[in-house]
Amino acid sequence: MVLLTDREGKFTFVSPTFSTVFGYSVGEVKAMGNIYNLLGKDCFSRNREGGEICNRELVVTDKYNRQHYLLVNVKMIPSRENTILFAARDITTIKIFQKEKEALQQRNQLLVNTIGQIIYEYSPDKKLQWEGAYSDLLGYTL
Repeated sequence: MVLLTDREGKFTFVSPTFSTVFGYSVGEVKAMGNIYNLLGKDCFSRNREGGEICNRELVVTDKYNRQHYLLVNVKMIPSRENTILFAARDITTIKIFQKEKEALQQRNQLLVNTIGQIIYEYSPDKKLQWEGAYSDLLGYTL
């Protein structure tokens, strides 16, 4: 997704692909006035010095109140004075997988840490009873 703004953040170009991800039409985005209304007040320094901002991660809410994780690059365009390029990539799926992977790793680490503490006994009524953190790890008791 590509957005072009002037130095004040007012939109001069909005890529049509923006509506695919966020649900806003090009007209709706332009009606927001500037990039800071779309991405948040503190999304970037104003980048007036001409420097680049590379791979800035932002969480932005779309038209339907869903959160998206964006990887954004910001750059002054030398051939077009006073024009700033915002190039964004939606990395929501990647972030969701990372969070799920971290949760699984934590769960596996808990299992490794508690495996020596798992005590079970066989009762006369032929029910297996677990003690310790194993039932918490599995989310149910046997």
